[in-house]
Amino acid sequence: MTARFLGVAGLLLSVGCGPTLGMRVPDAPVVQARLAAIPPFVRSFTYGASGRATDTDERGYEDVEHLNEALACRLSAHGGRFYDGPSLKGIDGMAELSLWGTRAMADIWRQSNGTRDVRYKNVGHYRFREDASDIREKLGADFLLLTFFIDGHNTTGRNVLNILSPLSEKSTARREAVACVVRLDDGRLVWCAFRRLDQRIDTTAGAQNTVDQMLEPLLHEGESGRLEEPEPCGRLMRPANLPSAAPGPVATTPTPSPPPSSPKQPAAPVPQSGDGESP
Repeated sequence: MTARFLGVAGLLLSVGCGPTLGMRVPDAPVVQARLAAIPPFVRSFTYGASGRATDTDERGYEDVEHLNEALACRLSAHGGRFYDGPSLKGIDGMAELSLWGTRAMADIWRQSNGTRDVRYKNVGHYRFREDASDIREKLGADFLLLTFFIDGHNTTGRNVLNILSPLSEKSTARREAVACVVRLDDGRLVWCAFRRLDQRIDTTAGAQNTVDQMLEPLLHEGESGRLEEPEPCGRLMRPANLPSAAPGPVATTPTPSPPPSSPKQPAAPVPQSGDGESP
């Protein structure tokens, strides 16, 4: 992936204010036992003193590897399932949904961090309008969790320049993430979360803590008690009171491999569209 996808300006921290995008669709519960996840989209880069963003593919693949493990661990502890890249091959509509989801989350990311004006009442505007029946059948799921990570790091030169520069000229790389759930029966987003990253996602602990904190509001709704979790999930989450639903097929154990929406996956900004259109 190149800087043309998101643009250097969008990758740098700035202060935004104004209306906020609603991140939930009212009366649209997510059934955890029918929730599946696929590998995340990750953009990893360094931001230098020259003002240039340079992709760091090696770190990006480490990010994906650790995030895959974190998502698999967290979802399995709550009755959901994670599917790695190879297990998604041959599923009709999966590549299209993955690309659509990346574009939608890029748009939600910009609206959440203030680099784009808020245009919609809530994330329910975003709808995948192609057939997702094969995805539902093959994954054994009614909901699909998509994730999007911007993992930027200042170079030493940029940090020195920030120290020496006046406040108006300081800039730093963004480290932010978005998670969204697609309801597969109608392709609509029903839940999203935006988070600024405060831990390294290219480490096991940092990736797990980040995933746990992002998904806590989704997985804690209506829960009580505590969960003895499989390693290395940690102790953040509590147990889910899962509804009685027939489980889908068991996913294969995730392996470190570039996902459909890996750091090399190109994508484009979402064009502005009306409520009846798909991003």
